Amino acid sequence: HQVEVAGVLSPVRVELSDGREAWLPAIGGLTAPPLRFRRSAWAVSPERMRSLLRQAQSPAVSDRITAMEILSMLLGEQQHLAAGRLRYAAVPIDAGQVQQAILARSADADWSVRARLAECLRWFVLDAEATRAAANLLTDDHWLVRGLALRLFADQHKDSFLPALRQIAGADPDEWVRRMARALADRMPTPATQPTAPASTASP
Repeated sequence: HQVEVAGVLSPVRVELSDGREAWLPAIGGLTAPPLRFRRSAWAVSPERMRSLLRQAQSPAVSDRITAMEILSMLLGEQQHLAAGRLRYAAVPIDAGQVQQAILARSADADWSVRARLAECLRWFVLDAEATRAAANLLTDDHWLVRGLALRLFADQHKDSFLPALRQIAGADPDEWVRRMARALADRMPTPATQPTAPASTASP
């Protein structure tokens, strides 16, 4: 895929004559020249998948994170294809094996891997097994892992997760996690107020 990225320093949003909105540089700002590059798809093959699964267990933290991210994207793609949301051809993967490799990182010794896992789990639909693994992140020893897991569950479960958010907002030992829980709870839609029936004015 050909990708082009443009940037504006000191941007202001303006309405064009045709009604469209655009970001233009303010006085003293400038538009950076576009950066163009070609992004190649990750080609699935049995050999590359075996190598990727081995990389997910590499001694190097950065290698484990990279492998986990690619596996998560491949699993999400397969789910979208199966649901008919994507309509191009793709090489099938062993979704169960891929998910097992991803979920194994919930017990990773490095907190940064577990934190990245909390983000990767937002990229595909969680079944019961994946939900249990994700739930373990809510009680992780590291504050960032717990906070990112809160966002994961808020995305997945919406307002049904609101009672848990309120409980964590008052109980987590870390201030940042408590603030994250309060912010996520504040974003939840509040149930519509049920109208009350008018009092009867009929004579007995």
